[in-house]
Amino acid sequence: MKKACPKCNGTGSIVVDTKICENCDGTGYVDTFEMKNHFKGVNSNARAKFDLDADQDVPCEVCDGKGMVDVLEDCSYCNGTGEITVCNDCGKRIDSDKNYCDECAEKQEEEKMKKQAEREKNPEKLVVESDISGKEIVYELDGLCEMSDLELNSIYRGKVTRVERYGIFVSLNNQVWGLMRTRNSSNKVGDYVFVRITQIKERKREVDMAPASVFKGEYVIKKVKKNIQRTKIETLDDSSLSSIVKVHGEVIQIQQTSGPTIFTITDETAITWAAAFNEPGVRMYPEIEIGDIVEVIGEVNKHNGEIQIESSSIEKLEGEEANKMKEFIDIALDKKAEPDDVDFLIQSPVLDRLKPKMREAAKVIRRAILDGRSILVRHHADADGICAGVAMEKAVIPLLKEFNPDNDAEYHYFKRSPSKAPFYELEDVVKDLSFALEDFERHGQKLPLIVLLDNGSTEEDIVALMQAKIYDIEIVVIDHHFPGELITKTLKSGETIDGSVECNNEDIIAGTVAVDEYVDTHVNPYLVGGDSQITAGALATEVAHIINPDVEDLVKHLPAIAVLGDRAEADEVEQYVKLASEKGYDREQLKKIAE
Repeated sequence: MKKACPKCNGTGSIVVDTKICENCDGTGYVDTFEMKNHFKGVNSNARAKFDLDADQDVPCEVCDGKGMVDVLEDCSYCNGTGEITVCNDCGKRIDSDKNYCDECAEKQEEEKMKKQAEREKNPEKLVVESDISGKEIVYELDGLCEMSDLELNSIYRGKVTRVERYGIFVSLNNQVWGLMRTRNSSNKVGDYVFVRITQIKERKREVDMAPASVFKGEYVIKKVKKNIQRTKIETLDDSSLSSIVKVHGEVIQIQQTSGPTIFTITDETAITWAAAFNEPGVRMYPEIEIGDIVEVIGEVNKHNGEIQIESSSIEKLEGEEANKMKEFIDIALDKKAEPDDVDFLIQSPVLDRLKPKMREAAKVIRRAILDGRSILVRHHADADGICAGVAMEKAVIPLLKEFNPDNDAEYHYFKRSPSKAPFYELEDVVKDLSFALEDFERHGQKLPLIVLLDNGSTEEDIVALMQAKIYDIEIVVIDHHFPGELITKTLKSGETIDGSVECNNEDIIAGTVAVDEYVDTHVNPYLVGGDSQITAGALATEVAHIINPDVEDLVKHLPAIAVLGDRAEADEVEQYVKLASEKGYDREQLKKIAE
């Protein structure tokens, strides 16, 4: 099977250099003309709006006005032909005089021998197949099936593509068709008919068919799929170009362009795109929605320099198969989202007690990246909040670039916005929901993860949080403000007591407050018997370090700016200031930056 060369895109040549256009001497223009001589039939008021006295340039036809032309040479991958030969079955590149690679040819021969033995054993017997309900089975070929996938005497559903006096031609898919000999047929081009395979002439590439009588309600359609091994998305690379692959995964985004419909698919290893096209701007597979588990079969190619699958079929998986795949993906991504066990930047008993919640917040954020969800960060517009937001941005952006195939992932999947008030107010949540719902409706993205930094803990935040929870949006809060009295306290002994019961603060390893009913993950020193002296900028930097340990050197000075900006006083403050001094910042410089 011939395919366009993936290196030169079927042109047979590649650009090796550019040179000055000899036709225009690099100017991009070859002539000028006076516009006023070509601007007629317009009244004087309209003419006054245009500069008709200026000469207009005529672009060079050779270089299209660029002044430079490409220097080409024959593509070495296809020897300048623009085409390569690939296996009809698996899509691997093969010699031009073959149809199949050695491995697939061997499989084809084995199948042929089995079918020939079956024909010799029952040359005249018509086998009527039925399912467990007793209904007759009618087969329907998917787009990848070939003549070798047909079964003699079985019934197939096909489409009439041509009508002649001696019979009608029926297409079972784009690669398999045959002649059904019949006279005075009432069928027209485009009609669907049932046919029985009577003879397969593989050498001549011919299939003989006969009409099959199938009564409505007494048959079931069974899809015949090409037996292709499942491919993991992470294995798709340049060596996979032009290959036919099968991918199982979850749909995390659906985007309708002016051309194809683009499905973003994730499995347990990575994320890729699958393009489906029938008519420009028409939504393909409208039954498939975000969150569905699908099977994608198609050819691997590149679009804008990124790997993409040109799908021949996308099928929604259901039942036990879909549930198992979804569970498998969920377990794999959950394991991948688990952060490394890294040490804190400083020594602090409060941070030690808060570590489980901080690791939970880091895992939620990492999982959002792997799930293809956008991350919306809201932080207070002071030194502490800004340091928190910057630290989170520095940790998340590299992971987005690593795991998301979108070249502009850092712009499409991450947004950081300051809040004037030291709490999450209605004005903020309205803006955030507007962006989230617009991305969901227009771009088919999942609803985002909202990360609130240096706000979100107090009872003043609850009204805005309730609005976000209407849409079931996941929320992470990292804050240091007083969240109100503890409702419950969990002690080191494992005992959970009422929040009003007095106990040693150092014995508290977890607590709950009013706002916890509206957030999914809450990090605050008060929940473990601490206070506000370890500020949100320091907490967020520690969480950012857990999310992505590689950014330690980029962010380790930020907590010092944050704590000095909020005038915190604690042993942890001095440790953070000392840490910043390793990067050349003294206390006065840090204070000046915070101001």
